[in-house]
Amino acid sequence: MLTERIESLSDPRLDVYRSLKSTNTTRDEGLFIAEGPTVVERVLRSN
Repeated sequence: MLTERIESLSDPRLDVYRSLKSTNTTRDEGLFIAEGPTVVERVLRSN
């Protein structure tokens, strides 16, 4: 699993997530969003 470090909230890679209105935006692209330290740690360990 590829991980990328985000150093700033103004990072342009976050633009798509900043404007999310529904889960369909990411689901249609085969993506999902994990929020919170517990969920993120679990996703990272699942690889």
